[in-house]
Amino acid sequence: MTPSATSTPAWTARNVARYGETVTGQAPPETSFARDLTVAGGRARWRECSAPDACTGIERERPAEELLSYAPVGEIEHDGGVATVYRLELAPRPRYIVPMKPPR
Repeated sequence: MTPSATSTPAWTARNVARYGETVTGQAPPETSFARDLTVAGGRARWRECSAPDACTGIERERPAEELLSYAPVGEIEHDGGVATVYRLELAPRPRYIVPMKPPR
């Protein structure tokens, strides 16, 4: 199912194109802003930021190998202290959907 009404041929064409990007490694990396970044035990953990000066308490986690790069972009005050804000580049997640036939 898709969140918006899309004709089947258009949806199928877009899905095939996204599958092709994923398989060939041409999908662009995801970018995100983060504070409290830690990498340990094969996991990367951080608190999400929507911009370098707007961070939330939402915790995110991905396998460490999916964290392609990070670079400091600023600092933000929180909880009476200062935290470094990073721009993360993450491995792209698959953007295609594997169709499933309904059970008979």
